[in-house]
Amino acid sequence: MQRFPLCTPWALAAWIWAGAAAAPAIHLQRTAGVFAVPAESNLPPDTAVIAESMDIAGNAEDDVFLLATGASALRQPAGAGTINLRGECRNDVWAWGRRINLTGVIHDHARLGGFSVALHGQVRGNALLAANNIHLAPPAILAGNAQLFGENVICEGAVTGRLTIVGGKVTLAGHCGGDVAVKAQDLVILPGANIGGNLDYWTPRAVTLPAEAAVKGKFRRHKPPAAKPGGKLMAFLPLAIWGYLSALCAGTLFVLCCPATAAGAGLAARHMPGRSALTGMIWMAGAPPMVLLLALSIIGLPTGLLLAAFTAMLIYLGKTVIALALGLLLLRPAIPINRRMLIGRMALGLAVLQAAAFPVSAMPIWLLAALLGAGALLRAIFGGARPAPGGEVQPPAL
Repeated sequence: MQRFPLCTPWALAAWIWAGAAAAPAIHLQRTAGVFAVPAESNLPPDTAVIAESMDIAGNAEDDVFLLATGASALRQPAGAGTINLRGECRNDVWAWGRRINLTGVIHDHARLGGFSVALHGQVRGNALLAANNIHLAPPAILAGNAQLFGENVICEGAVTGRLTIVGGKVTLAGHCGGDVAVKAQDLVILPGANIGGNLDYWTPRAVTLPAEAAVKGKFRRHKPPAAKPGGKLMAFLPLAIWGYLSALCAGTLFVLCCPATAAGAGLAARHMPGRSALTGMIWMAGAPPMVLLLALSIIGLPTGLLLAAFTAMLIYLGKTVIALALGLLLLRPAIPINRRMLIGRMALGLAVLQAAAFPVSAMPIWLLAALLGAGALLRAIFGGARPAPGGEVQPPAL
């Protein structure tokens, strides 16, 4: 069963501010510290607030968009990132913060997200809550449908409409007038829970309904859908295709710009794999400390950056070099070799490499390709390619 960590609230945060950007005539207010609205005050219509924390005890006549940013990493006062909603909001509320506490009334829809969301008040429209910890306290009333996404969800309040919960650990202890659907790792139903409709749940283990709990509709367990054969393999297929196409584009540019070096590196990897791998290992062992030493000195910092960029280029182009070696081995070209032949054999070799690395053996294959290919490329750049005696193909003079 999939877990739902903080990534879900981050998605909600993007949704909140996408909605805020689409709303007309937004009044944006920024506050460095605490944004406070006294009990006798009103927020302007369509207000968006960005502040360290918020305490809203007044009224909002129209939509409200709230973002509590919290304090800096070096300054974390108590209550940073908290949004306290203690007044009345006549329309929709979109809020994102570390902690959201609702003790007032939202007359329309509520979309709240963060690390912790606690409801003691009322939402008279639909509610969408996404947080690591969600708590509907006993006084809480959700008059519409509710969708809750969280790691730990506790429902002790009342939900008039349909309730949908997706999370890790879910506890039902309150009243729900409609159907309830729960998808979780662990579901606990406490005595006193009252469900006016059906209770459908998807959990790894069956749940026991206490005698003191009431479900007026059907109490049904649905097994989580079984993974389809090859489903995990197919999940890696788009990434593998992307990796092949990106490597093909970079390799094609390399061959077009430096055909002699590319062919020489491919021949070195094919005819001198041991020496090429040793060269790559020596470079990879010596380059990082050299980059670090250069970076620590003011004068050598640009040189260190160039050396780091050159090493990264060697690592990435290593797969291109190995692909050329495989292509030249599988399809021995005629002499002389031209750019078109090199690109075709590189494409074939990349396909063989990608197929061999898909999906579980990618790390050792790409590591070997990086070491062997980087070493062969270094030998081609600084020493020229010298195939073993009897090699049928010589580096082209392009």
